[in-house]
Amino acid sequence: DPARRRALYAENADALARAIGPEHPLTLEHRCQAAEATATTSDAAAALAEPCFTLSRLHPSNGVPIANCAFELGWLAYSRGDTTTAQRAYALVIAAPGADEHRVWITRGFLALLDGRPAEAMATFEAYLKEASSLRASWFASVLVADATLGRALALRELRKPGATEALAQARAGYLAGQTATGHPKWARRIAYVDALGIAR
Repeated sequence: DPARRRALYAENADALARAIGPEHPLTLEHRCQAAEATATTSDAAAALAEPCFTLSRLHPSNGVPIANCAFELGWLAYSRGDTTTAQRAYALVIAAPGADEHRVWITRGFLALLDGRPAEAMATFEAYLKEASSLRASWFASVLVADATLGRALALRELRKPGATEALAQARAGYLAGQTATGHPKWARRIAYVDALGIAR
């Protein structure tokens, strides 16, 4: 139950705030998790920005949780057309010590899209997808590949090249694998975004 998932994260964050303080990294991490579990894209983006940016400002050495929240915040902002927040969040992913290399790679592709360099973005996404073909099959690998495939579809559209529709379908399948395995709202949000892009083509 997504609503219950979010409530549990929020309850944990409140308990941690009382026990160790509202600006402790664990408290901020749980606030980020609660925000990510919010159903709608706009509400999730609004809830995630403050604790994620605060985490990066107060605890810059906590690279992994910073990269995790910033990667999601970057996607939320990108999907809503908020380029300023997307660029700021994705920059945190790149700078975060110990950030997952797959997310960093995908982030570089989205930054290229944001900077108006679709050819570079497509090359980045295609290089990642080639490398990711060796990943062990799992829902987690599927959603990473889906993010890169979505980015490739967006680059193809910018470049007015064929193949975007097929790439969107592949991305949707990857997100569906994540949604089926976890029930997390972030994958449902991505599916809705892909569906909207398909309608708008």
